[in-house]
Amino acid sequence: MKHDGEAAGRSQDPRVLAYLLGELGPEERAAIEEALANGDEELSAELRALEAFLPTLQGTLGLESEAESGAESGGGERELSEAARGSILEAASAARGRTKSHWPALLAAVVLSLACIGAWMLVDRRPAYDGGTAYDIGGSSGGAPERRWFLGPRYSDEMIIKNRDQVRSPSSALESMGYLGSAEDLGSSEDLDPSFAAIAEGDFILTANDARSTFAIDVDTASYALTRSRIRSGRFPRPDEIRVEEFINYFSYGDEPPAPGTEHPLALTTQVAAAPWNPEHRLVRIGVAARRIEFQERRPANLVFLVDVSGSMASADKLPLVVRALGILTESLAPDDRIAIVVYASREGLALESTPVAAREAILQALDSLRSGGSTDGGKGIQLAYRIARSNFVEDGINRVILCTDGDFNVGVRSVPALAELIAEEASSGIDLTVLGFGSGSFRDDLMEGLSNRGNGNFAYIDSELEARKVLATEVGGTLVTVARDTKIQVEWDPALVHSFRQIGYENRQLAHADFEDDRVDAGEVGAGHVVTALYEIVPVPGASLSSAEAIGEVRVRYQPPSGGASRLLTAPVRDGGATFDEGPEALRFGASAAAFGMVLRGSEHVGDATLSDVRRWALESLGGDPGGLRNAFVELVERAEALEGR
Repeated sequence: MKHDGEAAGRSQDPRVLAYLLGELGPEERAAIEEALANGDEELSAELRALEAFLPTLQGTLGLESEAESGAESGGGERELSEAARGSILEAASAARGRTKSHWPALLAAVVLSLACIGAWMLVDRRPAYDGGTAYDIGGSSGGAPERRWFLGPRYSDEMIIKNRDQVRSPSSALESMGYLGSAEDLGSSEDLDPSFAAIAEGDFILTANDARSTFAIDVDTASYALTRSRIRSGRFPRPDEIRVEEFINYFSYGDEPPAPGTEHPLALTTQVAAAPWNPEHRLVRIGVAARRIEFQERRPANLVFLVDVSGSMASADKLPLVVRALGILTESLAPDDRIAIVVYASREGLALESTPVAAREAILQALDSLRSGGSTDGGKGIQLAYRIARSNFVEDGINRVILCTDGDFNVGVRSVPALAELIAEEASSGIDLTVLGFGSGSFRDDLMEGLSNRGNGNFAYIDSELEARKVLATEVGGTLVTVARDTKIQVEWDPALVHSFRQIGYENRQLAHADFEDDRVDAGEVGAGHVVTALYEIVPVPGASLSSAEAIGEVRVRYQPPSGGASRLLTAPVRDGGATFDEGPEALRFGASAAAFGMVLRGSEHVGDATLSDVRRWALESLGGDPGGLRNAFVELVERAEALEGR
């Protein structure tokens, strides 16, 4: 992390705040995004500082009903004054150089400054798009606008800050339970929280009973991003929202991919050191690094954007963010790639026929014209999307449907098994599915993850433009280009050296041992440039002598080529030289920090007496170069969780 004063030397560019608020015109926005794409680390750090600081400022000022504020303002357009912008920029700059313990003073300074200025908020910060067809997919009931509350960092069409005495907040009773919405929004208890499949944490297994562990690889990261959104909104995630492997796999660990010209598209790395939460146990990190492919050199892509435009997508962290995210992806594609846009709500529709990316402006115009309204029937939309994908199928190319939704499939839920079967059939014919989740509320995480798994795809949660850039620009090769299909991992431990073991995470990806060699069994896909990490905690046999010359186990990876055919196998030994945690590799130590964060939040019985403070310390001591700033952002998130815990 940057120390006091280090960040303050850089002059704050007001365009950075305007970029996050969605105010920049196309040319200025493109300039910012080009700089980010070219690796401007200072700009990226500045954006992350603002992204982290703005929600806290919102929480200090309070929350206001969008509907009521719109009525009070009479629909007039208001802008945040330059002086107010300057106060926010200065505070965010100072926040970059300080821990969260210094933030109350910074926030107080901003509040005092804004009170003197008398300019609390801005309305309609995105420039209006003039022209194009609006695709309003029916079902809007009209009448009084829906009452909604802001839940964290929404860089939105409408974001209202007014005079302090007019700011409203949830009732203290609701807030004490962690709910930041309005009482009117509660409805039934089923609507309060997302739907998540229950997770039974993996326990230790005696090697005398079973020395093997077999699971399907998983590259999803949605759980970490959703947890980040929860904490920034002022509440902890539910235990069932936390999939620890997705915390671990959100980060890169520097594992080397296979050298050019080698047989396999995957390379294996193993590392061992003491477990930080129990020094008597050993922690094993297994890294699987995929071959990198220059995105411009890959085969053409036939993509169908399947966009949920139902009424539940109206809030600023949903459809407006979907539009910006898909715009980022469009800018990342080559001219000969093709994009179609299918929308669904009360009925499905083709918003844009398959169009070459060379006609980029037409695609962006169609995206900007999307409007929300109606209830959700995701099944019909997916069927249409697959029909469009099949009609434009690229032989030996990338054929993929990209579903963008909050997962609120409240119409046609009884057809989910048939829908999953359809997705699996389409995947077997060469059309994969990527699922991007947006928003919170009735977010159907379990359904979205399950559908992406059946569709040979991946599942990511997008809570900001920066996350969209990570998934759809920086890691676009891994998101779209598959290098290994149906990838499975099996680890076999030596019972003479390992008394017992447990896998950390991957609870819903476990396979029968016999499935490892059965090519008919579906598993996980690995994209170009992806690095997948698995952690095991093992208990050595009492008195066993650990030596790097003797393997304590063997890792086996079995995968199928993207074009199909018989599976292939690669193996690597697991050797333990007896390193303490502090002596262990940086990658293992940071991976342990990410895993411990998830386990502490879940209340795991296996994390011992570890606290969020321990997690933060372990992470700070293993930051490394951190070129993208993600590890520093992780430390800031843990600090925010500590502050939330202390309330």
